[in-house]
Amino acid sequence: MSIKLVVVGDSGVGKTTFVNRVADAHTEARFWAERATIAAEFITRTVPLQPRHVRVQLWDTAGQERFRALSKTYFRGSDGFVLVFDAARRDSYFHLFGHWLDAIREACGDETAVLLLANKIDRLPREISSAEASALCSHRGWYYAEVCSERTGTDAVQVLDWFVGQLVGVATTTTKPPPLPPKLPPLLLPAPPPPPSNSSCAC
Repeated sequence: MSIKLVVVGDSGVGKTTFVNRVADAHTEARFWAERATIAAEFITRTVPLQPRHVRVQLWDTAGQERFRALSKTYFRGSDGFVLVFDAARRDSYFHLFGHWLDAIREACGDETAVLLLANKIDRLPREISSAEASALCSHRGWYYAEVCSERTGTDAVQVLDWFVGQLVGVATTTTKPPPLPPKLPPLLLPAPPPPPSNSSCAC
């Protein structure tokens, strides 16, 4: 079984770093030089699932504006997308819901599986909290995970393998990313009801 996943997001958010870490850990092939991505490049990895393994093509697309139109040509036929943002850059988070999400919908419709990936969560000050991002994913029916900028490839591989396992409906042999925060951020909660007016007081 094989699937195609595409990694998208603004330039500089860590897409290529994420893909490189997967590539450095048990990857059969890699197809790029160590440089800024132009259009799109990909690696392949066999994800160890039970009872079968899944061969994954993981595409790294260019985030620079001048390459965006060309990057979209690689979206068709994808089984899922990894939307990457820099947790210390709010603009990189909001840009996902403009150009990138519109392009995904145009190429693949509204039912495409999406993993929202917060990168560089160890960098401060953090502008997008776990609660804010995961609440949005709960609302949209997306998956959510986080990785640090300074870790080894282990966390990237765990995230990828877990996401693939969710897509094909089987368990992975790697651990699941940290659980999502149990509560929504206050700004996303319903507003409390207004207090009763004094005119209705029975005193």
